[in-house]
Amino acid sequence: VHQDEENLLFQVDTETGTIVRDAFGEGYDYLKIDLSGLSDLPYNNVKDMAVDPVTGTFYILAGTEAFDSALATLDFDAADLTTGLIPARLVSIPTSTQDGAPILDVEGMSFTPDGTLYVISTNNSNSEANYDMLWRLDPGSGEATPITRLSDDVDAVDYEAIACNSAG
Repeated sequence: VHQDEENLLFQVDTETGTIVRDAFGEGYDYLKIDLSGLSDLPYNNVKDMAVDPVTGTFYILAGTEAFDSALATLDFDAADLTTGLIPARLVSIPTSTQDGAPILDVEGMSFTPDGTLYVISTNNSNSEANYDMLWRLDPGSGEATPITRLSDDVDAVDYEAIACNSAG
């Protein structure tokens, strides 16, 4: 199902809340995000997307069924309107500055107005130290610095999304 019916990029009219028809060209209401070129791991789903407010770059978090996580960008210049595909390009693998290990099950991300990227890992991560953790992520290197464990402050687990105050 992931390969055929998920990971679609739509443009939404912010006044009406409807999908913009032909947003990517005649007959293309959406583009399918192609994760096949990220690595030899079977990335099959887009966990989240955010736009860097400084550069305008579209970033995605991609995941595998085994909870591997990757940060990638969408390559609009290489979008293929004959196939309806837009390729994702690997940027980095989120990696903990605490132990140097990749962080599994990174689900949500958001940029602050100055372009600082924050991500969140869930309770499906690879070590208890990474469960429900908010991280500051350097997109280029993948270095993730832990900020706080959200489940220490809120009686909940498995956080899936995050949003930063875009007003500054």
